[in-house]
Amino acid sequence: MSLTSKLSKRNDPIRLLRLAIAFIALILCVWVVFLPRPYYWAIGAAFAFVPALVLGSLIERAPFSLLDPSRSDGNTINLFYPFFFVSGALAWRTMADFQTTSDLDLLRLTVPVAFFLALLAWVVIKKTSFPAALGFAVMYALPLVVQINDIGPPSGEVVFKGLIYRKYSSIKPVTYTIVIRSGSEEKHVRVSKKAYSNYSLVNPVCVKEVKGWLGISTRFPIRCE
Repeated sequence: MSLTSKLSKRNDPIRLLRLAIAFIALILCVWVVFLPRPYYWAIGAAFAFVPALVLGSLIERAPFSLLDPSRSDGNTINLFYPFFFVSGALAWRTMADFQTTSDLDLLRLTVPVAFFLALLAWVVIKKTSFPAALGFAVMYALPLVVQINDIGPPSGEVVFKGLIYRKYSSIKPVTYTIVIRSGSEEKHVRVSKKAYSNYSLVNPVCVKEVKGWLGISTRFPIRCE
């Protein structure tokens, strides 16, 4: 290959755009996972990344695709990995920051939103695999629903106070949980690793359950007054 051909390939617009998208996706993943400050700036930027690329694919259909990696065309920009990793970072951050009290309530909203997003991507992007679109849409829809539920004014709040009955942790996924007894009820509350090590059995703990404006309830420990 001649020097001219090498330089031409290095300055190829498709290759440069592919590198730029990958770099932005990497920055967003690191920002969201390791240092999400200011919080809603980090989360908002990551959420805006996906629709921005979908809009770009609507304006310039030819370069973009959303396919399984094994079917990727070297002449196009495959959005599978950028969508996958940014959506995964958002999903991880949401699961780390929010503990929903009902998986069924979450699924009722997440499933239709994910299907709609996958269908939208399938229609808009020229080269698209619907299973691939559905895969990223599920990870994107879960944090989207939970974060939107948290933005609006809560429709209800309940505070529970009780003693720590037991503690347990898991490796996959990594979680730290305390169990408190409040009257006849048991509340399982996910906490940080530092808080988990500081909590002792029979210590008093206060927990708040907040019902967001989408109807999803989240639970988290608070300082007892």
